[in-house]
Amino acid sequence: MPKVWSFNTTVRNPERVQTFLRILSELEGQNFDATTQEEFFKLQIQKRRYRPNPSTLVDRGLIDEVNRKTADDIPNDIAEQIVDIYRRKTDADAAMRGRTAAGILNRFGLCVALESRGPVVITQLGKDWIDGNIDDQDVFLRFLLKWQYPNFIEDGYGGFNIKPFVGTLHLINKVNEKWATLGNEAVGLSKDEFMLFVPSLSKYLEIDDVAEAIIEYRQNAHARSGRARIKYLEEYAKGRVRATFGNTKSFKLAMQDLNDYRDSATKYFRVTKFFYIRGYGHLDIAPDYRLEVSRLLETDDARASTFNDYAQYFNYLSDITLPALPWDNDQDLAQKSVELQSNCKDLAEVVKTISDEDLKRFLSSIQQDEL
Repeated sequence: MPKVWSFNTTVRNPERVQTFLRILSELEGQNFDATTQEEFFKLQIQKRRYRPNPSTLVDRGLIDEVNRKTADDIPNDIAEQIVDIYRRKTDADAAMRGRTAAGILNRFGLCVALESRGPVVITQLGKDWIDGNIDDQDVFLRFLLKWQYPNFIEDGYGGFNIKPFVGTLHLINKVNEKWATLGNEAVGLSKDEFMLFVPSLSKYLEIDDVAEAIIEYRQNAHARSGRARIKYLEEYAKGRVRATFGNTKSFKLAMQDLNDYRDSATKYFRVTKFFYIRGYGHLDIAPDYRLEVSRLLETDDARASTFNDYAQYFNYLSDITLPALPWDNDQDLAQKSVELQSNCKDLAEVVKTISDEDLKRFLSSIQQDEL
């Protein structure tokens, strides 16, 4: 049984989700059996969207082809040689890698690519996104508002009752409130706090208790310095890992996994623009979206919704009009408009203080980033 929730770390970069969906669309109509799963993996390699590790390939010719700086596809015979190497791997063969990459696409409601459900289907949501009819922020936000455990796509989460994205917003909001009440500036969650407390948040009823635990952890850390602080942080982390995973993982491996989960979740969460990174890498609620977050927290306590079966859950996932957004009303939209106008005026005042030379350098840096 899973002890934590996490994103598929195979597709850790959210920008790759649409690319993988485009590749999968080439296989629409084919049964998602082991052969098609391998073909999906091969296409990722062939289109240079997955780069095999040189230590796996060994052969110098294969390594050079994979690393070649070109937009051209890898020749089919070379891609087939690479897949054949993975077929012989016992830890994660080619078919498994294809299934794993499809997992995040299924989870979003963008497709049906499950061996138990026959042919690959790209949903209307997936097609609209590929065609550019829906923007990235809307796709990710709508999914994350609906993402929950348990669900009918991922097995083993029967003891969970949480919407991870909504729950994380609640948790950061509570930690900020509690920390400010103690006379401190609200700073969101540090990377270590996220790793140790967020992925293991499995029930919405535990949010307040976890917030208290974070405050206690933070206070105890701040009360120490030097080696005493380092020792406290290490011992606390070991205790949290034991409490979360028991003796099923080594401490080092568990921390690596938790860091991977933090990294992928942070990247996906930030696409919604509801979160931002502040000083020292802390993850916090974005100031520009406080109104939306406030409305969301008022109307959604992060408990999982109830569905009768897979079809009902999947239809909900793949409907871009759901859930209804609690800030999508005339009053809140008017308030948002006023806030944006005020921000624009503030920005205009700041720009006036920038010299022409500094402005040119800034614009030049933006152009370089886009190249």
